[in-house]
Amino acid sequence: MATPDEVAAEIDRQVIGGYRLFPSHYLALEAQGEAPELVARKAITRQDRERFNARLAEVPEPLRPYWLAQYANPVKHKAGRLTL
Repeated sequence: MATPDEVAAEIDRQVIGGYRLFPSHYLALEAQGEAPELVARKAITRQDRERFNARLAEVPEPLRPYWLAQYANPVKHKAGRLTL
């Protein structure tokens, strides 16, 4: 029988495995200046970058680190660089 922690780990694995990443996720990671090797630049269009920057500009400065983390963390999770 699996322990609660094992069940939670399997649920996390399945959720992260099925999570689809979008350009905004990679752009947030790029904006953080972290893990440049994980940024899928070929998947990012000029329009993606413009939309992302416009949305980021609307986020109050004190909240930007949190906003960026929400978008960047799924990339880190999928790469095994961030654990829950």
